[in-house]
Parts: sequence; structure tokens; C-alpha cells
Amino acid sequence: MKRRTHTIILIVILACIATHFIYQTNKQMRISKDLYPVLLYFLYIDCNSTKYNAAVFLLENMKYHYSKGRIIEVPENVERWRYMTDSIYWNLIKNTSNLIDNYPWKALREIQTVNRKRVDSIEISKIHTDDNYYLDSEHISSRFLISHINHAFKVWKESKFAQHLTFDEFKEYILPYRSIKGEGYHCSGDHYYSIFAKYLSKDSVPSLRGVVNHYNLTISAWRGLNGNFSERGIKGEYALYAHGLHDCIGNANYGCNVLRAFGVPTVVEYNICYDRWAGRHFMCAIYDTTGTWMTFTPEFDLPSNPNWETGAGKNTLNAYRQLYGAQKDTPFFLKSKEEFVPDMLNDPCIKDVTSYLKKVVPINLPFNKKTTSRLAYLATFHKENEGTFPVTWGIIDSVSSMVHFKNVIPYKMYFPIYYDNGNMEAFGEPFYVTLDSINVSICPLTENTPQKDSLITLTLNRKFARKPNMINVAERLIGGRFEGANKHDFSDAELLHEIKEAPEPYFIQYLFTNYKAYRYYRFIAPEKHPNANISELEWITYKHYNYSNTMKATRPHITAPSCKDILNKESKYVKLLDVKSWDDITWKAEYDGNMQTAPSPYRTIHFMLTSPQSVIGVRFSPLNADNGITAGDEFELYYWDNGWQYGGSSRADYEYISFENIPINKLYWLVNTTRGREELPFIVINGKQHFVYYDILNK
Repeated sequence: MKRRTHTIILIVILACIATHFIYQTNKQMRISKDLYPVLLYFLYIDCNSTKYNAAVFLLENMKYHYSKGRIIEVPENVERWRYMTDSIYWNLIKNTSNLIDNYPWKALREIQTVNRKRVDSIEISKIHTDDNYYLDSEHISSRFLISHINHAFKVWKESKFAQHLTFDEFKEYILPYRSIKGEGYHCSGDHYYSIFAKYLSKDSVPSLRGVVNHYNLTISAWRGLNGNFSERGIKGEYALYAHGLHDCIGNANYGCNVLRAFGVPTVVEYNICYDRWAGRHFMCAIYDTTGTWMTFTPEFDLPSNPNWETGAGKNTLNAYRQLYGAQKDTPFFLKSKEEFVPDMLNDPCIKDVTSYLKKVVPINLPFNKKTTSRLAYLATFHKENEGTFPVTWGIIDSVSSMVHFKNVIPYKMYFPIYYDNGNMEAFGEPFYVTLDSINVSICPLTENTPQKDSLITLTLNRKFARKPNMINVAERLIGGRFEGANKHDFSDAELLHEIKEAPEPYFIQYLFTNYKAYRYYRFIAPEKHPNANISELEWITYKHYNYSNTMKATRPHITAPSCKDILNKESKYVKLLDVKSWDDITWKAEYDGNMQTAPSPYRTIHFMLTSPQSVIGVRFSPLNADNGITAGDEFELYYWDNGWQYGGSSRADYEYISFENIPINKLYWLVNTTRGREELPFIVINGKQHFVYYDILNK
């Protein structure tokens, strides 16, 4: 009896100690009482101090995380659909050895065709979800965390890809239940493992690339079996089974979570923005057994050693890694008490990892402003963020009146800015950094000249530079011929005009010297580049010929005031038709009015009349990105002077636009408020626009 009493007393004492311990721990971590059982479980039931410390890590940092969306209920027919998809694919591949080399592509395509018809005919209910925002501490349960932590430790011990990890590495690369800030619909690691293990371990996969390859093939097959489900209310993990439900964020999120569940050390990284386009890209990075990071986009490619100095990566700004634990060297913690931090950098769990992807250099900039802020930023141009987008931060040293930046990418345009009472302020002129074997140089984008404060009239004809690939398209038209013939097979063809130099990206006119009447006309691209990259085309004749199959011609583009004399001759031209109505041919790329489409797969464009008629010239434009000035569109001009300043607005009457009383020698930004997306700052030298990254900084 005494022993029993002593046992009960001991249990009560231990319970009191545990409660007090958890209470004291909670005072430091501020965790939900509903999650106390997680700590109690690993401290007194599992009795594993390492797992306990892992739980502390998750709970301590949970206050920095939230989720958008959670699944409330999954209809039974959705589970049946998911199970059927999985069964079809597994039965197809389960007996295939060396799956990568012997993948049953033909059989899969046949099954996909049949299954899509079946899926289209069955009812699949919408998943009941709650798409509000929640703190993770409000909807992550103790049972979920205990299960997830136990599984993470299991794969850390068993996976040959994870056994080399230190505990600190394990905490960030395997343990977390989430990989991207704000992403919801969480599943535990053991849940993902139960679904994917049979696929990822197929053929005793020998390498990280093999695991990722099997993952990519699995998701691709599932999606292919069901087609596009964008309108069917499928969310969360179920969205892995159909097309139309994920972008690169979702792909990276699920790819990372699944690979971690299989014991592959994985994180999500993203470039904060591009240097000349809107948007950003999320990807995964894997930490291999040699301590090397390899990047890839789940579902699309395989892990490889990253080099962002070339290829698509060269157009990116700083890269950041999403971590679970708080990073004390982020603006979230470095700022002063009331200091404003821009949203894109106000995340306590990010880490700048640009240096392993491309060259970065440290720089110091003078700072002579009075402010209570501790941080300054380097921003780049971004059309959709009022012209500036902070990409990296530096600490203001009030003693030396300098700002120290660690991660500056050479040959990128930067605006030095800071925030005072929430308002963006500039503390210098736009610049870029050059780098040679010895020196780092800071170079202004605009020159200081005696004419700095003079006002001028700017006449502009582009809002974005000509892209190298579009210039190449135009150059490949050299040698293209316009021909006339009276035989259907063009065996009697005569040359009317040959393109001798790359055409500009405007609607231009070529007049022929041969006015003979032909029944058949054509454009034929050069044999070396057999692509009819002509986006707009009209066959021109004289109005006084009085042909019945004509209509008003589209005037050639007028790209400068000096070109307006074209208008004096315009009344004598019309365009010929080889159909009853122009509307009958607007389905063709060369007649659809769109500068960005062309019949590129074909070498020829034919114009077939019912009887011989005289074509005296053509008007056409090469395929291009349509970033010139379009008559009828509205434009606004801005220039940089301690921030983007409004320079005026105007409607374009022709393919150029003018603004008066504009400060000289500035960095300018032309905005098309009517349409289009691509815009880029430029300077003006001798009346000509020079665009950043194309005419300037085109290293």
C-alpha cells in the first residue's frame, strides 16, 4: 500500500514539475496550450531529448508561420478518384525494371486517352475547404506534429541521402512540415511517404537525380491521366493528380515536402525578381552528401550544379532560401523599433543565397540623410511595383555615414533607397557595379553635365528594347523574296523584291519596279532560314487601277516627325484581296493584326488571285515583340530624380510620341497605360534611346 502511495505521489510530483517546466518553456516560446502534449510526449513518453529539441525548434519558430487554406472535408468520390489514378499508374509500372530506361510511354499515352474520357463523365465533388489565413499554431495539432517529427527522425536515420546531416541541418532540410511561407493544406511527412515511397524507391534508386526523376514521372503521369481540372475545385495534395492547378510555387512546395518525407534534404529557393521582366521563380535545392547544393524545378528538370551567370539565371536578381527557423540577420530583426520594411524582405525566415548561384560583391555607399532607420536598400526596376523593387539590404553606419551592402550583383541597375516614416526616399543616383580581376567600380547610369538642369523635348518610339532574338528573326529574313507568277506551281516565277537588310520592327513599305500583272504572288523565306516570320502583310496596288477586290490600305508606320510626308501619297494606294472580305483571312497569322504572331512554321505565304492583277508593292512587318509606340495608345513618361517623377502624359497619333519640358540627362521610363506589359528604363544620347541591359549593361 505504501509503495502504491509513493508511486502516486511521485507521479503527481513529476506531473507538477513537467507542467511547471512546460509553462516556463512557453513563456519563452509563446506556444499554444494545445501543443503542450508535443513536448510532454518527447520528454516523458518517448524520452528522446533530440526529438524534444526538434519539437522545441518547430514550436519556437511556429509564431513566424501562417497558412492560407485548409481542407475541412474530402468527398468520398474524390478519394476514389485519387485511388483509381494511383492504381492505374502503379499497375502500369510496378513490374517494369529499370524504369527510367524502359518507361512505358506508349502504353501510358493509350491509357491516358481512355482515362480522360472516363474522368470527364464521372462526378467529382468539390473539396470542402476553408481558404482563410491561419496562424500555424491555430490549426496544427499535437497529433500531427508528433507523427511528423517521428517520421522525420526515421528517414534521417534510414535515408542514405540524409545520414550525413548535422542536427542543425536536419532541422531545416528534413524536419519542417512546411516549405513556403503562407502555403496551406499541410500533410505530415509520413502521409506523403505512404503515397510516394513505392514510386521514389522503385529500382532501389541509386542517386538523388534518380529520386527526382521518379517524382517527376509520377506527377506527370497522374496529371496526364486526368487532364485539366482547373474548374473542378480540387485543392491541396489532390491537385497533384491533374493539370491546371499549380504554378511554380505549388510545384516547389509539394516537391520539397515530398522529397523531405522520403529523406532527401530539400529547401525552396526563389529569385526575388528579374532585372527586366515582372515575376519571379520558385525552385527547389537539394543538399547532397558532398555538401553541395543542386537546384531544379520539380516536375520539369533534374538537380544540377547551378550557374546563374549564364542562361535564364543571368537575368535574375538576388536569390533567397525559405527556411523554417528565424534568421537574425534579416530586416525583420535588424530594423529599428518603428521602422518600415518592404513586404518582399519583411520575412524573418529568409536567407540570401545569391553567392552560391552567381558572383556578388560587397560595396559601401555614402549616406548623408537624417533618419531613425537602421536599414537602406538597393532596389531594381519593376514595372508592377511603382517602378522600384527592393532586392537586398544594407546596414546604415551613422558614424561613418555609409551603408554596407554584402550581396550586390555586378552589371545590374540599382536604385539606392531607404524608408522614412514608411515613405520611400532615394539617397543617391541609379548606378551599376563593374568588376575586373582587381577592382570593384560603382558607375552612375547618367552623367553629370553642365546641361543637367536644362529642359528638352523627348521624341520616343519604343518602351522596351529590341530583344536579341527578335533582331535575329529580322536578320533571318534577309534573302527572302517576293515573287509573281502566272502558273500555279510558280515554275515561271519572277523576282519582284528581295530583302537585302534586316527590316525594322515596324509596318514598312517596299515598292516594286516591276508592275507586270500576275495571277499568283508569294513571299518565300530564304532556304537557310525557311520560316515566314512576317507578322503583318498587305499586297499594295494603285487605286486608279479600279480593281474591284480592294480596300483601304493600312498606312506604313510613321516613326518620327520627319516621316509624316508619307501621308501625302497615301490616298493613291489600296490593298488587294484574294478573298471576298478581309474578315475571311484574319484567322491567318499574317493578317490577324498582331505583331507577335506569324506563319513561322511555313516557308511561304501565298496570294492567289482569280485573274492577273498588278501588285506594285508590299507592306509588312517582321515578327516582333510589339514594344514600339502604337498610334491611339496613351502613354506616361517618368524620370528619376530622387524617385520616379511624373513627366507628362500623351496620346500617340503615330508610331512615335513626344514630351516637352523634360529634364535632360535623366533615366527615363515610358509607360503604356493602354496595353502591354514590357517596359524598361532608358537614357537618351543624341536623341536616341539606349535601354538598360540591352544598350547599356549588356555584358
